[in-house]
Amino acid sequence: MFEDKIIKNLKEEEEIIDIVRNYPLVFAVPITISVIFIIAPFFLLFKLFGYGWWGVLLFFILLVFGIIYGSRQFIMYSFNLFVITNQRIIDIDQRGFFDRTVSETTYDKIQDVSFRIKGIMQTMFHYGSVIIQTASTNANIELNHIKNPERIQQLIVRITQDLVERQRKKESDKLSAAELLEMVKKIKEGLSEEEINKLSADRKEGGNNEEITDI
Repeated sequence: MFEDKIIKNLKEEEEIIDIVRNYPLVFAVPITISVIFIIAPFFLLFKLFGYGWWGVLLFFILLVFGIIYGSRQFIMYSFNLFVITNQRIIDIDQRGFFDRTVSETTYDKIQDVSFRIKGIMQTMFHYGSVIIQTASTNANIELNHIKNPERIQQLIVRITQDLVERQRKKESDKLSAAELLEMVKKIKEGLSEEEINKLSADRKEGGNNEEITDI
């Protein structure tokens, strides 16, 4: 449901690679508390109602508190997202019913990606945090309480490296085009056919050497 809204707001030619949520185990205690507050009033129904109107009031207070608290935990789990696309990273941080912070960064601004697993619980169940250090003046992007944080860290690193390689290849192609333009200029200057062929041969030889070096 919320994912559909994200998909509609994607940029042109942007595709979602992965969507990451908080590890459900993190919500085990809050959900247990919510269930207790919802169920307990029904076990104490007759006893509470025996105290008259204030017992009835206490019954509904406990019940409503359990429902609201449980709904808050569900919203925080559903709307706390870490979206990885082929163009950028989007961090949606839902801290309550009416408190949402959205941060994003493009891969060219990423300086470092690390993960952290701290404490007995995180070590036992293998969940932790991913920290993305960016070149912008804004605060770093951090996603807490996710399962297998090293997988997300490695995924972001691979995407970043792939985009860097593509940009490097694009710049290399531009350089080759510049060399070709230089050759055309020399031709217009009236070089002999033999000199033109020599320039072409040198360029091809240089291209082959680059291919061999790349391999």
